[in-house]
Amino acid sequence: MISVLGVNCLTVTWTRPVEEQNHNVPPKNIVEEIFIKCAKKYKGTVDAPRILGSARYQDIAEQCPQAFGLFVDLLENI
Repeated sequence: MISVLGVNCLTVTWTRPVEEQNHNVPPKNIVEEIFIKCAKKYKGTVDAPRILGSARYQDIAEQCPQAFGLFVDLLENI
């Protein structure tokens, strides 16, 4: 997301692990808020693929150990 927004760093405001994020404030809302703080407009259909396309699945698995991390472990051990 840093490269998409053209910034050097971001303050993390979501719960870790992200699976425990409050469902009244889903990650999409938090990402939209970050875009607003950077004076950008978030469009999920465009920005989500840009952000996730540059992400390494290993990093996502590390940040989301309860669900995605377990899924990655399963696939890597087949």
